[in-house]
Amino acid sequence: PPTTVAPTTAAPTTVPPTTVVPSTTTTTIEIPVAPTDSLWDIIEREEELSEFEQFVIDAGFQDELDDPTRVFTIFAPTNDAIAAANEAPADSLPTDPGDLSDLLLAHVSDIDPAPELADLLETTSIDVLFGGPQPIASAPRPALGKIGDAKIVFQADPASNGVLYMIDKVLTPQP
Repeated sequence: PPTTVAPTTAAPTTVPPTTVVPSTTTTTIEIPVAPTDSLWDIIEREEELSEFEQFVIDAGFQDELDDPTRVFTIFAPTNDAIAAANEAPADSLPTDPGDLSDLLLAHVSDIDPAPELADLLETTSIDVLFGGPQPIASAPRPALGKIGDAKIVFQADPASNGVLYMIDKVLTPQP
């Protein structure tokens, strides 16, 4: 008789279950943190501005520079700039509070937003709170630029209410 071959099936195999973990990519996004220090905080902290700090106090302007709702650009003469102005007999700095306040305001602009250096140097002048506009110009290194006859020697970190530039001369109010 003919033989018949019976089909066979392989025994089922058990494979342990596997878990496939999807690959992930982490993207870090730098979110700039808003500055928390006010212009007044920066002036108080900068040792090179202790004389300017005293001018601000004598003029009674510190609360304005600490106000988060006000925006200013400050051109603050360094201690050396103020000392040099006091040594020049014709240019000695005023001691009368009103005159001192006027001189201080010749160093302050309330343009909003306060211009960063690159934007500032694209202009030819900036309106200040006392006197006519102060001329702006580029300057050879190491100066960052010029305002009036003064060289901009340093830009402080941004403040919550504006920008502060240190300058090497006391500004003369413009007519």
